[in-house]
Amino acid sequence: MELFNDDPKNQKKSIGKSAIDYIQASSILTPGKGFMDAYDFTLNPYSGCTFGCNYCYAAFFARSEDEKNNWGYWLKVKENALALLIKYRKKPLLNKTLYMSSVTDPYQPIEKDLELTRKILKELINYHKVRLVIQTRSPLVTRDIDLFHQFEVIQINMNVTTDSEV
Repeated sequence: MELFNDDPKNQKKSIGKSAIDYIQASSILTPGKGFMDAYDFTLNPYSGCTFGCNYCYAAFFARSEDEKNNWGYWLKVKENALALLIKYRKKPLLNKTLYMSSVTDPYQPIEKDLELTRKILKELINYHKVRLVIQTRSPLVTRDIDLFHQFEVIQINMNVTTDSEV
């Protein structure tokens, strides 16, 4: 099951100065370890980020020096993310704690069009029973309030960027 139309003319290739690539991920859930060991899994529907916040720790986890040096100018959409999560229906995620997202923002600007995070949320609601923590800096998160009410346990962490030094 592919999430997006295969016609390259229908896929955005950039947002502003940021390049967009569509990739096939090998997995969608990563066991929590290191500073994320309080969570059973992390879930990152995207890799990279088009926000490019200068305070972001995620750039240090980029896979190459080029990606680190160009943080904010690239994004990889894991176009098979939903299909990978659907595979867990055979053995649903029950009473697990998921952190979305540990090294990207799940509400990238392109999320408004793709609704990848929204589709993942619906899958989690309909087929799994998880505790969910979402980390974002995007006001787009408010779009999914209707879905958040359907989780038994959910926490939304939001960064608010400001120019104030105080």
